[in-house]
Amino acid sequence: MANEDRSRTAFLAGLVDDNPLTAGATTLTATELASLPAIGSTEHAVIVLDPNGDSGAPEIVYVTAHTASATTATIARGQEGTTGRQHDQNTRWYHGPTLREITKFAFYDESGTGNWTTAGTSHAAVDTGTDLVLPGTTYAGDVIEVGAVGSWQATGGSGVLDVVTFPGSINTYIGDPVGAASGFGVRGWYGFSAVNVFFGGSMLYEVVSADLSSGVLTLRLVFRHTSTAKILDQSQFHWFAKNHGPLHV
Repeated sequence: MANEDRSRTAFLAGLVDDNPLTAGATTLTATELASLPAIGSTEHAVIVLDPNGDSGAPEIVYVTAHTASATTATIARGQEGTTGRQHDQNTRWYHGPTLREITKFAFYDESGTGNWTTAGTSHAAVDTGTDLVLPGTTYAGDVIEVGAVGSWQATGGSGVLDVVTFPGSINTYIGDPVGAASGFGVRGWYGFSAVNVFFGGSMLYEVVSADLSSGVLTLRLVFRHTSTAKILDQSQFHWFAKNHGPLHV
């Protein structure tokens, strides 16, 4: 992914030197940008133009390219739901956090009985009723933490519980990917024939654009069997997902 990691610098703000910065301009000029570090092809830095809304709605832009000590930067306009507009010379701007960096949380709690059963070595949905939908907007580059805990009883052979995005594709993992080229996220547990299995764990991964549908991230439980036997009985299960926002560098 391009420009997915967020770069941060403390105490950076300034004034627009462009006269004006037009609505379609992709280069920002400001003396204070000399204090911004170099921004490479995998990074971005946030700037909020007119943060107090003195001349219109504030605009969030991403610095997508910057050379150390330079007073100009390449910017992507109208980010995070804001709209690109003209900003006059001496318009204030600041570099700081946005709502994207606020943790978003989803939780599913299942206590009871019932079968979650499938067969075969290919992953299949456990129960679409357990899908987790992260609130708000999720962006490519956001870091998602997924965890699960519960107890199960296998009814024939061993199996692996994973978490995937739906719709989804192979993700860029932070940590060791499981399922190899299968593109599946969290390996929750192994079960063995006719024994109770207690499991728990969590994992982080980085969202890619193919995981999203109009900014919405949906997570789904899937299960695969290591043989071709039937799978398991469900007794208790809890799982959660947290969006920690962009990865910081």
